Amino acid sequence: MHGDFEAVQRAKAALEACGITPRSLPIRGGTDGAMLTQRGLNTPNLGTGGGNFHGRFEFASVQKMEKMVDVVCQILKGE
Repeated sequence: MHGDFEAVQRAKAALEACGITPRSLPIRGGTDGAMLTQRGLNTPNLGTGGGNFHGRFEFASVQKMEKMVDVVCQILKGE
C-alpha cells in the first residue's frame, strides 16, 4: 500500500482495543480490499474468524466472528 495509511492505523487500533494483536500479512489480489487498494484507496482486509479458506478443512468460528463484530464497531466509533 502506498500513501495514506489511516485505514490501516484505525484497524490496528481497533484490534488492539479489542484485545487482538494485529498482524500485517501481504495478500495477493482477489479480495475487494486488494482491488480498492490497487485503485488508490488503501483498504486493509480484516479477518472473519475462519481459516483454511476454500479448502477441504475450511472452518468458521462463531466466537471469532463475534469478536470481529466488536472490532468493526470500534472502527466505526473512530476512537
